[in-house]
Amino acid sequence: MRLLTAFFSLLFILKFATFSGAQNRIDKYCLLINETANKPIEAKARIRLSIGIEKSLFDFKDSTIVMQLAEVDQRTTLIDAFNYLAQLGWEYVGLSATMNPSDPLRYESIGQQYLFKRTFDRSELK
Repeated sequence: MRLLTAFFSLLFILKFATFSGAQNRIDKYCLLINETANKPIEAKARIRLSIGIEKSLFDFKDSTIVMQLAEVDQRTTLIDAFNYLAQLGWEYVGLSATMNPSDPLRYESIGQQYLFKRTFDRSELK
């Protein structure tokens, strides 16, 4: 009986520790914007990264995180940008394409936005 009680107590403690640890984690998102969507994927691209307008929502104790993200704009292909973000620990979430508003019948994509996320500990944020 004591062994069974000890087992369930340990199970409860492990479950509580996992739950409380999850509360100390927060997801942050960024958009990789391909401004040259009509070119082949290997072609030289105009790429930029958006972390949002409110910089206070993307404020880290380690300033190298934002500095590393600023280097995404220097990538010359979309694949290089994807690989670079993956190397930094960012995970691809989804795609949004912007259609040509001047001629909606052409179905021409003029921009693509790729959503990425990364989970941080709250202790890493300011």
